[in-house]
Amino acid sequence: MDDDYSNSTIFALLPKFHTPQSANGFVYINFTKGKLNWRINGIKAGYRRNPEKSECKMLFDRFGIDNIQCIILHTGPFDNRSRLTEKTIEYQFSIPCINKYYYYKNLSNNKENPYFVLSF
Repeated sequence: MDDDYSNSTIFALLPKFHTPQSANGFVYINFTKGKLNWRINGIKAGYRRNPEKSECKMLFDRFGIDNIQCIILHTGPFDNRSRLTEKTIEYQFSIPCINKYYYYKNLSNNKENPYFVLSF
């Protein structure tokens, strides 16, 4: 297991020609400790395989998978996954995003693990 978080990136997927503030909540925020383009391609491939299970379903269905841009919110070394997750959650709760929809949905549906969506 690779515990190197020195090149981690927190990113947002949102409609082209929008900022996180102008996207009306149609923003998906997540992180990667690997190559960003691999992570984005993995998210898109997951949606193509099974759209119903994709956390980006609302975003991709509304704007189209090819009409989405990726912006970097934060880069830098993190000591561990917990610190990276904490910083990601800070962004998720400071920017209107679809992650909150899934967070609250799982909070009400999954009493044993209410942070299911936030444990990437």
